[in-house]
Amino acid sequence: MCTGVVSIKIRDMFVQPIDRDIKGVIKVGQTEEENLKQELEEYVVTNEVRKHIGKFYDSFNKSIDRPYDKMGVWISGFFGSGKSHLLKILAALLENGEVDGQTAIDYIAPKLEDPMLEAEMRRAASVPKDVVLFNIDSKSDASSYIDRPTVVEVFARVFFEHLGLCSNPTWLGYAEWKMIQRGFYEDFCQEFERVAGAPWTVRRETAMFEEDNIAQTMRNIGILGENSQSNFITSAKQFYEMSPEDFALMVREHLKSQGPDHKIVFLVDEMGQYIANDERMILNLQTLAEDLGTHCHGRAWIAVTSQQAIDEVATEIKSKDFSKILGRFDTRLSLSSANVDEVIKKRLLEKTPVAHDTLTLFYHDKEAVCRNLFAFSDGTPGQRLYASPDEFAENYPFVPYQFDLLQSVFEEIRKHGASGKHLAKGARSMLSAVQETTLAIADCEHGILIPFNRFYDSMEEFLEPSVREIIERAKANPDLEPMDAEVLKTLFMLKYITNEMPPTRENVTVLMLASINQDKLALRNSITESLDRLTRQNLVQKDGDLYIFLTDDEQEIDREISRVKLDESMLCRHFYDTIFASGEIFKAKKIRYKNVYDFDFYQRIDSVRFGSAKAEIGMWIVTPFSYSKDDPGELEEILRESALAPHECLMVLEHDKELVQQAESYLKLDTYLKNKSRAHLPTNIEEILQNRDKQRNRLKDASVASIRRAISNADFYINGRKLDLRSRDPKSRMIEALERVVPAVYTKIDYMQYNYFTTTDLKHLQSRGRLEQLDANRRAVDEIRQFIEDTSSQALRVTMKTTVDRFTDKPYGWLHYDIAGCVITLLLENEIVLAYEGSRLDEKDRRLVDYLTKYSEMDRVLVQHKRPDDDELIQAIREASFKIFDKANLAGETEDDVVSEFFDLIKHELGNVEDLKRYYKSSKYSYPGRDILDRWTAKLRSILQLKDTQGLKMRLKEDTDELASMAHQDVSRVKGFFKNQVEYFEKGLTALRLYDDNSIWLSDATTREAAGKLRNIIESPAPYEDISRIPELVETINKDYQRALDQARSKSSRIVLEHKKTVENRVSQLLAADGPEKDAISQIATKAQREFELILNTVEGSNSLSHVIAVLPNSEKLAHDVIEQLDSITLSPVAPTMEAVSFVEVVRSTSLGSNGQLKTVHEVECFIEELGQALKEQVANGIVVRLKER
Repeated sequence: MCTGVVSIKIRDMFVQPIDRDIKGVIKVGQTEEENLKQELEEYVVTNEVRKHIGKFYDSFNKSIDRPYDKMGVWISGFFGSGKSHLLKILAALLENGEVDGQTAIDYIAPKLEDPMLEAEMRRAASVPKDVVLFNIDSKSDASSYIDRPTVVEVFARVFFEHLGLCSNPTWLGYAEWKMIQRGFYEDFCQEFERVAGAPWTVRRETAMFEEDNIAQTMRNIGILGENSQSNFITSAKQFYEMSPEDFALMVREHLKSQGPDHKIVFLVDEMGQYIANDERMILNLQTLAEDLGTHCHGRAWIAVTSQQAIDEVATEIKSKDFSKILGRFDTRLSLSSANVDEVIKKRLLEKTPVAHDTLTLFYHDKEAVCRNLFAFSDGTPGQRLYASPDEFAENYPFVPYQFDLLQSVFEEIRKHGASGKHLAKGARSMLSAVQETTLAIADCEHGILIPFNRFYDSMEEFLEPSVREIIERAKANPDLEPMDAEVLKTLFMLKYITNEMPPTRENVTVLMLASINQDKLALRNSITESLDRLTRQNLVQKDGDLYIFLTDDEQEIDREISRVKLDESMLCRHFYDTIFASGEIFKAKKIRYKNVYDFDFYQRIDSVRFGSAKAEIGMWIVTPFSYSKDDPGELEEILRESALAPHECLMVLEHDKELVQQAESYLKLDTYLKNKSRAHLPTNIEEILQNRDKQRNRLKDASVASIRRAISNADFYINGRKLDLRSRDPKSRMIEALERVVPAVYTKIDYMQYNYFTTTDLKHLQSRGRLEQLDANRRAVDEIRQFIEDTSSQALRVTMKTTVDRFTDKPYGWLHYDIAGCVITLLLENEIVLAYEGSRLDEKDRRLVDYLTKYSEMDRVLVQHKRPDDDELIQAIREASFKIFDKANLAGETEDDVVSEFFDLIKHELGNVEDLKRYYKSSKYSYPGRDILDRWTAKLRSILQLKDTQGLKMRLKEDTDELASMAHQDVSRVKGFFKNQVEYFEKGLTALRLYDDNSIWLSDATTREAAGKLRNIIESPAPYEDISRIPELVETINKDYQRALDQARSKSSRIVLEHKKTVENRVSQLLAADGPEKDAISQIATKAQREFELILNTVEGSNSLSHVIAVLPNSEKLAHDVIEQLDSITLSPVAPTMEAVSFVEVVRSTSLGSNGQLKTVHEVECFIEELGQALKEQVANGIVVRLKER
């Protein structure tokens, strides 16, 4: 119903009648003079359009006087921005034909108010040209998007049509073009009409049936011979192929035939939509532009429209390089939304002076109301509202933001395939939509507004039937109200522009305002009820705060989702994952108590438990899914159960409709998507599922937020008592509640008031004795002391590990280091006894803290209550100390002191023995007695390893005499050996090794006998009684060795001197010749002299018999090498006079047969023995044995 307070109707506000016939959509194919006149008269030249027209002519006129290859114009703008209109106006201006007595420039020039631009326009119009304007989609005549022809094919079709040739099929037009080029097309047409009885231009559309007439015509005009048969149709089809270059060459020929200044301009509408996302098409357009630019040198122009800017088109297909297309389409004209607004306001909404004044006064009165009315929900991008009274008057009855939204709606509906063919081809324009919606309220008085849902009516007939049917079914649904269909229309238009205008309840309310005086609260309530009804009918989906229009396919998928069954475990897992596992709300895995203690805790969601199975503390979260809001008894039963479980903190989440819905919606959608197979799905279904993927993420976020809010408002209980928590923050509330559970489970945790955090703290306690802070832990120390007393009285074995396990558990919950501190305190107070693997630990032991704190050591530490001294044990230790270690008086009085002192004696003895054992490891000699020391230390260590005092007492009673005997006999003799005899033993061993190394030269029987006796002593396991004989035996061996050494020195010196003499004689001979080599000879002689002196020094100075004998081969070699060297530098070598040196070259043996052969093993063994003896004798006499190789 129309309402108002001032008697001025909407239709009376406008300068021009709002109901006049306006061609809202500019169709490039429409050329009727009446339509063109209206387009020229009413064309609104905005500042933006003025700039674009100037840019076009600036580029075009550059090609008039010179070649110019940047001959492309790209006009871009969103749906309804006026691209097609601008393209058609440019075509009219270029042709500049007369329309109702005026040229196109005459209509447009006054609006430009730019004389220079008008001059450029008239200059361009004066140039002869073909202007070819067409919509590429309509000219393609394709039955489907997939089957559409290439860009160059459509250009060829339009070009042939422009020239009056056949455009469909294009192969026939091409054949006609070839006839023109060969000069017989006119003759062909005339003769065909005579032969066929009808003009060729009429019959060519059915050329397939004119084969005989075509053949006869060809023969008549001399193209074919008299008896030739024509296959014109087949040949024309077979040889037709139109590449971009073929087309460019064809255009070039046409331009050449028209004159040197002639141009052609192709103005193509909807090119962007035709080539969109198709590599093949984009490449085809690029090649076409390239070839036209190359071959026509700026005389052929292409101007196209596209919703995308050219650089977006070129970069959208990343697999190819389309950079060249950017260079050709250098003139780029982009139309913005402001241009559309200006056109609408000037062409449709321009007000009369009276209306303008009335509206500005009205706005002054309603300005505050308007600000409150058009308040969109939070998160909505800024929308254009009325900025001033003048702007209100200019836009009324619309709100500025509606123009932006409507443009986006048209564009997105086209993109998403929800529009019919006409809307897809631009049959619906902004201008038409604004006019139609204005006409719908034309008889209402001012104050009325146009709600956004009214725009649906202006586009309904162009929408796909599936969309219209959803709205129609809603209108006919008895469960819905008439208002619901209007809300549904609004949601449909917002479906694909949710980023620009989120379809929230508040936004839908603002969009559907129908009057400035409307009660917005009442409208909001009405829309809320409509949204609920639409949601229940599955026509709309609630996604958080958004209400989404559902297509039929989406409705079907949502029905499938709604049928997903959820069980308790799934709901519980969702709450557990959200609160704990994901860390969204509570990241901590342990409870922190007093900033010192960390406790594991389990989580229970309704009846399902999660987390550590060993945890003593838990949090039980009760969700709205586990109790009824309408039955208080269920919650009371839960509270009674909680009161019986003091180790649990109970959190009761309030019943919240949104919490339940969001959790269920998320889980159902998540389960559906995880189980949904996506193989071989139609594109539209896959797109819906992709949107559902995004919706799942939003629902999850919304569910997390609602659970967070629920925790902020939840009630917490311990032992059935409700907690009064300080914080409202979910995490802080949970931490505070859990902290309060700790003392309820670990009731004695506060006995420990002072904490030890490091081993250093414990070592300070150990070294400094009783500290004042120990009194703070007195109750804890007494608990541990009592535990040790009780277990010791029951003869139970208590280790540090069992102690730690006991007091880290409830009701204590103490820290390991604090327990160790209490144990050290008891040790300092002489209340307990500690033993590590049987060895007593005292308070000063440097390893004490490690033993008590390292997990690998704790089980080896025995903890016992301190008992009265055992006098029998003390006596046994005193007796053992005297018998074994000759220690008559032990200083200690108590059992602990005596045991400690006795163990120190054992440790001291072990240390001494270990010092002796180092002789065996580090020395080159083999000493006796090691096995005795090993047995001795093993027995002593076994005493130290005894686990208790009773075992020590029994061992000493049984083994003291045996140990004393061993200590004073076997062990004592070994110690005496290293103290008094080891020096003589080592000398004997050295002499024996000397004999073994030189026995071949020590042949005296006395020496051999002495060596045998010495060997027996050295190798004896107990040589201690015979070591006194070693000096005499050593002297015998040494004397015989010195004798052999002196003989070898004498002989070796003599032979070396002989070698030296031989060399000296040779040198004298060479020097006497007084040749040119005199200096070289002298140098060789000097060097040889030094080397012989070194050999002689070795002979005289070495105490090694083998070394003295070994110099002889070196001496001989030196003599031989020197003589060879001397001979090599003289021209006439002189035979050396070298005194004879005895050599053994052949050894005769009785073992060899007459023929010198060895035939048996026995003969071989005998020969080797004789040969060895003979060689030894020769060498002993200073003879060099030379073995000749064969």
